[in-house]
Amino acid sequence: MLQTDQSHNLRSLPSMDYFEIIKQRAKNEHQVLGRNKHNINNTSQDPRLSKNLYPLSSPLDDVILNEPLPLVFISHCHADQALAEGLIDLLEAAISIEPQEIRASSVPGCKLQAGCHVDDQLHSEIAQAKVVLLIVTKQVSDSPYVHFELGAAWGLNKRIFPLTTPDIDLIDLDRVLGPIASLHRLDLSNNSECHQVVTDVCKAINRNRKTEVDSRIAVKVERLQKLAKATHSVTARKDDAPAAFQRSG
Repeated sequence: MLQTDQSHNLRSLPSMDYFEIIKQRAKNEHQVLGRNKHNINNTSQDPRLSKNLYPLSSPLDDVILNEPLPLVFISHCHADQALAEGLIDLLEAAISIEPQEIRASSVPGCKLQAGCHVDDQLHSEIAQAKVVLLIVTKQVSDSPYVHFELGAAWGLNKRIFPLTTPDIDLIDLDRVLGPIASLHRLDLSNNSECHQVVTDVCKAINRNRKTEVDSRIAVKVERLQKLAKATHSVTARKDDAPAAFQRSG
């Protein structure tokens, strides 16, 4: 389990080493999840057997059994909250999807629940998500938690859509994406590519695109474009962590 007091140590890890560590952990965890589900399914006719054969001792098991998990996981740094909100506004306007089916740790309505084990919750949600949307801005390059989420997604072979903004150059992009730098990217400052985000997410989660609100979607796309173009003026926060770890004030 990744402890919150280790966040500064994580910053010192080289990108490739960090990816490999998180990838291996994700694979190991995915195997455990499979065994949990297998044992629970085989003993579902008698609840007593489920408890005796495989005690639910991990917070991760509780998440899987008791909590709805999102279809879309948006990985972003806290400084890009406004951009994540704009992306969610577009998705909710254009796709038949509920707020609880989207996870974005800094966005009201899509945050983690109080009292959850943050790293276990994030891992389980990435494992169950149909697609991971990675918002890539200049400040992401120094975010250990974006690397944490990206490494988990990569290790679990999840579908990853890198969404870029004009403020990030190719050097920073390679540094953030590491071994998945060859994935096709979409530019959130580009009108047609914002629409493509909607189309590709629809396909990934097997949901229909709303056709009766084209004018509303156009407004949401325009707002997202403006937010993406304005990212160069956003100052990166030194203590970049998921919203669950951010102190108020």
